[in-house]
Amino acid sequence: MFTSILIFLFSVIVSAVLFKFGIATTPTLKLFAKRMLPAFTVVILLLGGNILYTLNAKNALQSVIDLPPVTDSTELATVQSGEPLVLVAIASPDNPIKGRNNEYLAYVDGNGLWTPLKILLDLEDTQIAMTNDNYRTRNWKRDNKINYINPGQRLTIVGRNLIGEVMTGDDKDKQINAIEGILVYAGSHNQFIQDTTRRLWGPRIMAGLSAFALGATVLGVIIAAVKIAMTKSA
Repeated sequence: MFTSILIFLFSVIVSAVLFKFGIATTPTLKLFAKRMLPAFTVVILLLGGNILYTLNAKNALQSVIDLPPVTDSTELATVQSGEPLVLVAIASPDNPIKGRNNEYLAYVDGNGLWTPLKILLDLEDTQIAMTNDNYRTRNWKRDNKINYINPGQRLTIVGRNLIGEVMTGDDKDKQINAIEGILVYAGSHNQFIQDTTRRLWGPRIMAGLSAFALGATVLGVIIAAVKIAMTKSA
């Protein structure tokens, strides 16, 4: 969203400067088309791209909200390998606690995320693993300046299903049911849905503002061109 806000502000500022100072230097339609139209075209393209960007972000959030939660092996079996899923599980007590002087299962501090390569997850009737260390975090507990999770924490994980993954290291050549984590949210599925639904407002608002600015810019260009043409005729 930060990128979208920057694009919007840049486009609005450039458009305002062009309307206030640029049009005054173009007394004829020929000069207007030569000097102003290329600049306004860039602004219009930026705003149009920003609308697509924010709508895509909104649709991505909505697609996650629409995914049914996976809580057991039967539901997991319906998700094909590589397909997205929302997994609701408990960070298993079988996980060894090795992070930061054996205090945390995984944590985020000023240096970024520290996590084991494999985190065991308990579903209602089976155990699987999350087998990557490059996921994003949200709503983790906070201890001083550290956000963390520990065994026993309920997690809602947005990720991809990995069927029959072959492990390496201590579990070399062992096939397990696993997921690739994209986002690890500390909390229940209902809490996750509420949080994600609130986040929909950001791209919705930015898409609306960008659409309004785009329409205002196009209308302003048309009005300016008409005024220049009428002035020349007079």
